[in-house]
Amino acid sequence: NSFCTLLGMSGDKDSAQQRDDYRRIKWNGWGSRGRAMVLDPNDPFVVIHPTGKKIRGLTDFIAKEISGSTGGERVKLTPSPSVSLEEALQKLQPPVVNDAFVSAFGSELRSEQLHQDGESRLIHVVGKNYRDLWRMRRGDIARAPDAIAVPESHDDCVKLVALADKHNVVLIPFGGGTNVTGGVEASPFETRRMIVSVDMRRMGKMLSIDKESRIATFECGVLGPDLDEQLGRHGFMLGHDPDSYIHSTLGGWIAARGSGAYSNKYGDIENMVLSMKVATPKGVIETPLASRQCGPDMSGLFVGSEGIFGIITEATVKIEPVPPVRHYEGWLFPSFEEGYAAFYKVVKQDLAPVCMRLYDDDETRMSFALKTDAPKIQDLAGKGIKQYIKLVKGFDLDKVCLCIVGFEGTPYNVAHERAGVTKIFHAANAFRVGTGAGDNWQEKKYDLPYVRDFALGHGYWADVFETTAFYGQGVGLWRAVKQAVRDVWKAEGKQGWIG
Repeated sequence: NSFCTLLGMSGDKDSAQQRDDYRRIKWNGWGSRGRAMVLDPNDPFVVIHPTGKKIRGLTDFIAKEISGSTGGERVKLTPSPSVSLEEALQKLQPPVVNDAFVSAFGSELRSEQLHQDGESRLIHVVGKNYRDLWRMRRGDIARAPDAIAVPESHDDCVKLVALADKHNVVLIPFGGGTNVTGGVEASPFETRRMIVSVDMRRMGKMLSIDKESRIATFECGVLGPDLDEQLGRHGFMLGHDPDSYIHSTLGGWIAARGSGAYSNKYGDIENMVLSMKVATPKGVIETPLASRQCGPDMSGLFVGSEGIFGIITEATVKIEPVPPVRHYEGWLFPSFEEGYAAFYKVVKQDLAPVCMRLYDDDETRMSFALKTDAPKIQDLAGKGIKQYIKLVKGFDLDKVCLCIVGFEGTPYNVAHERAGVTKIFHAANAFRVGTGAGDNWQEKKYDLPYVRDFALGHGYWADVFETTAFYGQGVGLWRAVKQAVRDVWKAEGKQGWIG
């Protein structure tokens, strides 16, 4: 029997390290403390990537595309620093403390699992969108949670919810804190009741795996890399890869109805979740574990719920074998419209690359501006490609659009998918730039929040907004949104960039 129960696996972090998890995350920015894009202290026009590599095109891109520089002059960026941690802590309002709840908590769980210090409260005030970080950097803290609970098991969560219900305490489930919809933020109008943020990151174990059925059960505080590391020991992976992958949790993905870069092949999170346990004020809800449920989809009630119905404590998910072949490559299209039309033909022919990402002309220019230093031979090759697509293929370099397409699976399946996609792309006059672009995308696909933070730190605001549309509406929506934003800038006398 291939089923094995893995209770108490030792592969997750030890308790001391777990206790420090959220303290490693920036309170006023993205990612771990000490990891950021910064200006080179020896050259104000060079940016240092978090890996230490140099980015030479970003400051000039900002000067031209955002500041509106037209004369070719180089513009030095002016820092706009955040308030200090000490200043931010002074902005915290005194906590609302429900003494009966705190006392009962110490009896039902351990007192060490309830953190009431200022720094813990500060880290859990908001998520990570532009509005959140702009306020934190200014010290604009409307309502912080009064304490942070750190459950270590499903049973802990059940006890915590029961205590909160009994003592009229507000609970806010908190995964990795990467939320961008306000889902982890306390209401500023809630001034009388104690608010407790429930940090789930001590709950990171794989509880069981059934290799034959290709399912596994996890505690929902597991972070993306830890989840795949535990599955990887058995030759499996999940296949979910959102932009927040490194710092977000399984429970967060479920509560936010997450999508990822590989959803074209492996599906979105709602396609991966088979069942879950949820601790609610009315008791535990455990949705049926079956290949196909009868009646209403109870799991669907909680997917996308943002934690308002209860704490998602455990989930059973579909898992995928680690593919023997992974191949990612870059292409250039003459225009966004031509790339979009080619994508439609790929879908129409039932080809399923693991991902297809098409950047419009504006975003392609930013992608090129974010290129880190490479060997001279690569720079020469890049210049040669530009000349070739301009002079031979007739591309307008101001309209060229980058595409990243990825394939995963058996050698036969990858070869079949690549052949089909290549035929369609060549018919659309696209030019393949090779696996170097694919490798570069893999290396930097989680970088955008660091770019946003760099902009915030130098007087610019930057954010991402997303929507969904039917295929036939895509190009029209793309044009309309960009034009609407530019019309607002023009009316307000502002300059900006939208990709």
